[in-house]
Amino acid sequence: MFISSIDLFKLMVQTDELVSCHNLMVLYLYDNSLTRIPLLDRNINLAHLYLQNNKIGKIEGLASLSRLTKLQVIFNYFDKVWSFE
Repeated sequence: MFISSIDLFKLMVQTDELVSCHNLMVLYLYDNSLTRIPLLDRNINLAHLYLQNNKIGKIEGLASLSRLTKLQVIFNYFDKVWSFE
């Protein structure tokens, strides 16, 4: 058995404390006051990432997540809109 989903809702986690889980498919990091997207490049199976209600100002560091199909980032501190192609 392996962990496929982790919910860290309102735990005020530090991004450096996240452990890489190769089988992780869903990660909930909403409502944590994150100022940046954590380094997730080792989570190669991550398909859903929930980052809403944080303090993130820039979307970056997701290029290695080739299986990512859902990204939730509403209610953050973005000052511009990016094009995802």
